[in-house]
Amino acid sequence: MTSRADVVAATRLVRRALDRERPKVSGDYEMLLARYRTDTAFADTVAAVCEGLSLYPLGVGPAGLIVHGDMDGPFRVALDSRSSCSGRPPTQRSAPAGSTRRS
Repeated sequence: MTSRADVVAATRLVRRALDRERPKVSGDYEMLLARYRTDTAFADTVAAVCEGLSLYPLGVGPAGLIVHGDMDGPFRVALDSRSSCSGRPPTQRSAPAGSTRRS
């Protein structure tokens, strides 16, 4: 049976995986990652936490735990067709060379 402490630890691992700025893999996070790799019961608890958040644990890489959001979940990655690769809104894009731009 999974203890409350195990659920809290699994949730801490998933929270760290969701940080926008990837946390340094050291200390508590490193210990949680090692436990995820070696303890199947803990890995199952992490998977259950992820499932409840509409996430899929993909595995552990150099940056830590990698998770992916469900298409309909709150952590999905959505592409905005109104944005550009340059990070500027479409109205600020440069016109092709040799053409005139109309506003």
